[in-house]
Amino acid sequence: MVDRMINPLDLNNEDINERYRSLWGTAVGNFKSDVEASLLSIEMNRRLLEKNSEENTKLAEENHILTIENHKLSRRSIYVSFFALFIALTSAVFSFIDWKEDEKWQFEQITKLSLIVDKSVESNSLLTKQLSLNDTHIELEREKLLIINNHIKELNKLKQFKNSEK
Repeated sequence: MVDRMINPLDLNNEDINERYRSLWGTAVGNFKSDVEASLLSIEMNRRLLEKNSEENTKLAEENHILTIENHKLSRRSIYVSFFALFIALTSAVFSFIDWKEDEKWQFEQITKLSLIVDKSVESNSLLTKQLSLNDTHIELEREKLLIINNHIKELNKLKQFKNSEK
């Protein structure tokens, strides 16, 4: 039997557990022991709740910190995604503009090349005609030379004839 009342705050967890078990066994019908057992039970539950409450508070704080960090990372991820989307759309717009400008430039180049080909064909035709005219002119000049040579020969013959007569 317990003579005096024990203060549960003075006991450590092992003592409380030991006292709690022993008192419950001996406390049947003993009011003083029942009160002490109730106080020990209340203190044991309070310590257990306090310990769990501290752990829950720590976990809640850690969870809150992780939630804030996740929120920051999610926001940054969204910003990066929007930035990448902006770059992709800008690139697509400039590619389209460049394609349209290239199409105009290529059309202009094809037009210029067609003009060059037309001028080359015309120039070739003129050169061919010029060559043909040159050939004709050379033939005429040869004929003139032959005629002149023949005249020179005749003149030489005449001169020889006159010289031989003298």
